[in-house]
Amino acid sequence: MDNSAQTSELLNNLQHQLRVARNEIKNLRQQVINLKYKHKTDVEEIENVLKEFPNFKCQDPVEPYQCEFPHFHSIGKIETWFAEKRGIPRQGAICKESQGVLTLTTTDINNSSYALIGLEEFSHMWIIYHFHNTTSNHVRTKVAPPRLNGARVGVFSTRSPHRPCPIGLSLVKIDKIVENKIYFSGADMMDGTPVLDIKPYIPQYDNPNSMSVENDRKVEGAIIEEDSSAAVGCNRDAAENREAPDGEEAVKIPSWIQNAGSKKLKVEFSKKGLSQLQESVDEEKIRKTIIRVLEEDPRSVYLKGKLGGQFYTFSISDLHITCKFDDANQTVTIYQVQPGTQMCECGTPDWQCGVHYKRQLD
Repeated sequence: MDNSAQTSELLNNLQHQLRVARNEIKNLRQQVINLKYKHKTDVEEIENVLKEFPNFKCQDPVEPYQCEFPHFHSIGKIETWFAEKRGIPRQGAICKESQGVLTLTTTDINNSSYALIGLEEFSHMWIIYHFHNTTSNHVRTKVAPPRLNGARVGVFSTRSPHRPCPIGLSLVKIDKIVENKIYFSGADMMDGTPVLDIKPYIPQYDNPNSMSVENDRKVEGAIIEEDSSAAVGCNRDAAENREAPDGEEAVKIPSWIQNAGSKKLKVEFSKKGLSQLQESVDEEKIRKTIIRVLEEDPRSVYLKGKLGGQFYTFSISDLHITCKFDDANQTVTIYQVQPGTQMCECGTPDWQCGVHYKRQLD
């Protein structure tokens, strides 16, 4: 009898390991498919870049391809108490007790439960969904919200489900997550509603009241040094150390957001970069935007490892910015702020010419 039980237990363990192995093989196959697709798109992108070189055979201008929006499909469906449109709360905050369950059913990912790892550390999330049961084919430019007692306003100043693009957005409280199911409170959608996406609610980003006034003052009061650069101090005190405002005491976010390990970088302008910036229209707004972008380090983890201390370029408005990161000293220096339309002597835009543009930076 003991041998039979041991054999049965061993068989169950082997079957479990076999299921795990099959899932891993399935994941690896999907990764291979994704890599093949990525390789194909990368090759096409390189070919397109090569075609734009000045020495490439001139071609007649082609009308830009007018593409429609891609077809979006749902990642899952919602179960709620509301089988009909009539009686559904207009907002989740009106009826926080109403329950809902979102079940992920998308086939785009192999294991839906893996896609939810980490979401349990948040207390709230945004649900983006389709108003799938709107019956009217005609969208009015003005609607009459219930609170206005018949007065009409533009549809885009309301949350009416009768919209040109019938997309809904709701903020709900996460109660628990079990495998591929998210149980939440504050449901204000119809039973069977298809979901397009979900995103965690982060008050530091989603609530305008959480924006750091202190950081604004530091950017506005930046001191331009008289040596080779203009330094801007960058700390993240106010946004992270503030107390939760009324109504947000129950909001929970992960520690990796609340106590982010990465500090803001120190942004410096070289004399040349600062001089070029001062020639631009809306100099102050452009300067603040450049600082805000760079102090948060826009590079991906991949680019940090691949490029290291090489020049990093990006565009803001009609300007092309060239900078270099110093990861050891947590600084980034801006060397060039040039109009994106400025042409090089070889006939290409200045910032696209690898030979002459690098010579200008030296």
